[in-house]
Amino acid sequence: GRVKFDRVKDLSFFREFPESEIWEVINASAWHGYDTDEEIIQEGDIEISFFIIVEGRVSVRKGSRDLDMLARGDCFGEMGFIAGSKRTATIVAKTEVAALKITASLIEKASLSCQLRFKNVFLETMVRRLSLADDVIVDK
Repeated sequence: GRVKFDRVKDLSFFREFPESEIWEVINASAWHGYDTDEEIIQEGDIEISFFIIVEGRVSVRKGSRDLDMLARGDCFGEMGFIAGSKRTATIVAKTEVAALKITASLIEKASLSCQLRFKNVFLETMVRRLSLADDVIVDK
């Protein structure tokens, strides 16, 4: 437990979290490892989970195009997590990756303060992604 805590406490995702709530998120998530070139999620899949990258890098792929690269502290899968909608992109490990996989049913067992903090960071991430997507659309 302590090793996992030490690996996640400095991630940007947890910047606003007190230690007790970082433990809650760790306890509400599963630890997953992926090999280089392994698909972590596939475009079109329906799965209600969300990932925080603890180590490594992933690419965000739509069709055959790599759109973005995400690294330690970044997260992905938020649309499926919040809406249970189809995955809009494929996420592929570019290096060996360690990630926390979180489901809505698990995070609902955390304290209310932890849930609120989690959802705030989650919403900030979504807003940032949407504004970046708007910028890309406007630039075209």
